[in-house]
This record gives sequence, C-alpha cells and structure tokens, in this order.
Amino acid sequence: MKAFGREGRGVFMSPTVLDSETCAQYGVKVIGRSNDLVEEFFAVSVERRITHPCVAAITQAARSRLFRTSAGEGPVSKG
Repeated sequence: MKAFGREGRGVFMSPTVLDSETCAQYGVKVIGRSNDLVEEFFAVSVERRITHPCVAAITQAARSRLFRTSAGEGPVSKG
C-alpha cells in the first residue's frame, strides 16, 4: 500500500505521531485523519525458567511490586 501511495496511486494509514517521518520517507502527504482507528501491539515471548536464586528473587520482587497478588487486579500505579 505504501508503494502505491508513493506512486500517487493509492492511500495508506499511518500513525499521526509519524506524519513527518512518513511524508519524508515515502514522499506522500496527509489527506485526512481519523480518531476511530486503534492499533494494538502485543509482545510474545518464550517463558524461561529462572534458576539462579538471586535472579529469581529479583524477578519475584519486581513482579510483586508491578502486579497485585489479588486475582483480577491490574498493575500498581504510583500515586
């Protein structure tokens, strides 16, 4: 889609925060905006077994500070 847009034969979506970079890189211009589109990113990683006692303790301490232990509660926010 970006190749078609660059050649003046189509349109494509791009995050507003990247407007200047997109315009410079592809030689295109912004023709409109929409607040109805949402882009989500997910990180997928392999669960690793942490065996070193010090690393395990640090990891557990970080998890307990970042996430509440009660079921259904989200990350802890600074207040």
